[in-house]
Amino acid sequence: MISHRFYPQLMVTCLLILFAILWSCGKGPTKPGEQNDPPDTFITKKSLEKVPLETDSTGAFVNLTQFIYSIEFTGVDLDGKVDSFQVRINNGPWSAYSTKTNRSDTLDFDSETAVNTVSVRSKDDQGAEDPTPATAEFTLAEIEANAKPTTAFASGPGNGTTTGLGVRFIVSGSDEDGEISSFIYSLDGGAEMTLTADADGKAVIEFSAALGNLLSIGNHAVSARSVDNLGAEDATPETRSFFATTGFKPIVTQADGPPPGGGWFTGADIPFAWNTAVAHYSGVIDTYQFSIDDPVNFTDTTATSIALPEQDAGPHTFRVRAVELEGNISDPLEVSFDVALFAPTQGILFIDNMSFNPNTSVYASEPDVDQQVLDGFFQNFSQVSVWDVDRLSGGNRFPGAINTTSLPGPDDLAQYSSVVAMTDGGYALDNISALLAAYFQAGGNLMITGYQSTDFGQVLKDVLGTPTVFNGFGTSLMSLEGFQAAEGNNSDAFAFLTGADVVPILPGTTNRSWEITTNVAPTSLRVLFANVFEGGSFGGFRIATETQGAKGNWGLWVGVSMGFMDQKSTGIVKFGDFVCGDRFGEVKN
Repeated sequence: MISHRFYPQLMVTCLLILFAILWSCGKGPTKPGEQNDPPDTFITKKSLEKVPLETDSTGAFVNLTQFIYSIEFTGVDLDGKVDSFQVRINNGPWSAYSTKTNRSDTLDFDSETAVNTVSVRSKDDQGAEDPTPATAEFTLAEIEANAKPTTAFASGPGNGTTTGLGVRFIVSGSDEDGEISSFIYSLDGGAEMTLTADADGKAVIEFSAALGNLLSIGNHAVSARSVDNLGAEDATPETRSFFATTGFKPIVTQADGPPPGGGWFTGADIPFAWNTAVAHYSGVIDTYQFSIDDPVNFTDTTATSIALPEQDAGPHTFRVRAVELEGNISDPLEVSFDVALFAPTQGILFIDNMSFNPNTSVYASEPDVDQQVLDGFFQNFSQVSVWDVDRLSGGNRFPGAINTTSLPGPDDLAQYSSVVAMTDGGYALDNISALLAAYFQAGGNLMITGYQSTDFGQVLKDVLGTPTVFNGFGTSLMSLEGFQAAEGNNSDAFAFLTGADVVPILPGTTNRSWEITTNVAPTSLRVLFANVFEGGSFGGFRIATETQGAKGNWGLWVGVSMGFMDQKSTGIVKFGDFVCGDRFGEVKN
């Protein structure tokens, strides 16, 4: 809309010519003693555009409602000449007079229908002001300065799908020159409802038993459109059409925790995690319910995992079920397991989980590693039991070893105050990583040696915590012989121990390999590497003291080849004494 004296440029030009003729034929310049007539003012051009969006330190927009106006103007005085102009916005103060004939500034619009005015008045050479300033009105709708938002469904049943009677949509909007303030939606073309958008420009459309608006059986359509901060609405709403019916329920499966028929320890929390399948009917979970040793009373949670507090020794059953929007409850997932009493009566359990022992003709010429480890790393400890996973019965067995084709369980581990496990990529020690983590939390001492690409399991890593920088342990090893650091491979154990894929370069050199006996370790190095076994093996150690959630006083992770432990050098024996004696508190011979 155009108000008082806003004229297009051509019209103004014609008026100026007319006024010039009248001035030349009329009274001309004001003479002394004559009355001075005021000038007339004309706005010849106007425009409006959005200010580029800016954010503050929190990421919030600071100029959502600001637009830039531009105007051009002129003035005519029949008995003199125009001297200058001044401008004001709405009913605000007038600006200082200026000879400029254009002006740009910001205007605030709080809605699409808001109106702002910009007025200009001229002053002639005698100081007379135009008593009727020229005024231009600005509205967003008039010049389409505000872009309309767009709408999309971020989640929810797709077109043509079959669902339960409870459904949930997440609707999302975007606005190139503002932000989304709300959404308008309807079901099956019925009454429109308004939802406030969250900070991310999203909202939830839900039909559920809890809200008392479950869908009826049959075909349905949900339509939604977004609204921006100035009230502009998406001109092309989004619609989802689907068929709702009954007879569905979620399916819950176990993702983590003691396996059915498995076990745990007293003194350690018991983690459980689960997955839920609802894709077969586009279902949505409202809540989960779990219990321990109670088939009737359940506790609600929205999480998909739980850490149960430590349980008494004996059998237990964990149950969890899912409740979806329609109110349907899944069949419960039931996991029965035994909790072993952690009360060690024996010393060290050495688990040989390597594939180097002669259980087939391929390994007939291999040395008996178990005895070499006992003579080397465990030389000064007599209370060491050997659990040899890959040994068969017969003449090849190590005398006195526990021979089995499976890894030890909770009842086995709970008998020992310390566990030293030697493993490689051929046998998956990570299958019991969660159990070893629980053993460590319950109070057991733990040392693991790894070879090649062994994956020790994320659960155990989480329990051990962030690797530390020697923590005073490095000084004790500086005097030991036979240790080297060498660049290793990019295995899971390597990355965990170092926090990187390669050994740090020794300061002042370009060398990635260094011997402890001749060089001081870089302060940033988190592990030591042993290269005492040929064939590209790698290794190292790290210390975890006062590990969060663990009742053991100390935990050690070692990533080395089996050759690290089966040496009889003075350094290896001293290292065994340091780990098992000084740190684990095991009794020497």
